Amino acid sequence: MISLIRVFGLGLVAAVLVAAAALTPVHATTSADLTPEQLNQVKTTCLSTQGAMRQLRTSDALLRVNRGQIYELMSSKLMAPFNTRLQNNSLDARAFDDTTSRYDVTLDSFRTDYQAYDQQMATALGIDCTKDPGRFYDAVVAARAKRATVHEDVQKMNGYIDSYGQLVKYLLSATAENN
Repeated sequence: MISLIRVFGLGLVAAVLVAAAALTPVHATTSADLTPEQLNQVKTTCLSTQGAMRQLRTSDALLRVNRGQIYELMSSKLMAPFNTRLQNNSLDARAFDDTTSRYDVTLDSFRTDYQAYDQQMATALGIDCTKDPGRFYDAVVAARAKRATVHEDVQKMNGYIDSYGQLVKYLLSATAENN
């Protein structure tokens, strides 16, 4: 009886997994990988997708301006002046300078990558998706990849900010011990 319950349970789990796999949307890398049914689904949902993309683009632009200003101020008003003060006080600022330098390089990449992402979004939104769903799909996939690159830049900058904060904490604890 117990083995029958186990077999039934395993069969039920297998059925659920198969059903879930069948219902999971396929994420093709290009429109050439899409089935005609999937391409038709892109065509029928693309206008609402474009509406959502317009809202996302507007939201992202505002967020980029606000965050961009904060990221810029972190470097120009906090990190660089602090590094200068360290050097003026004859303290070893190499780790601070290195972190700031990496942060600034990533900030430049963020600006460039965001512009590429925004341009790709504009390209996708400019496509008549009801007439050319394959091209629209490819443009959205490219925009998604560029957005992921922007996200990586943000993660790196946040990591450098954390590293810089840890350096400051270490410096404060080291100077407190020396006093």
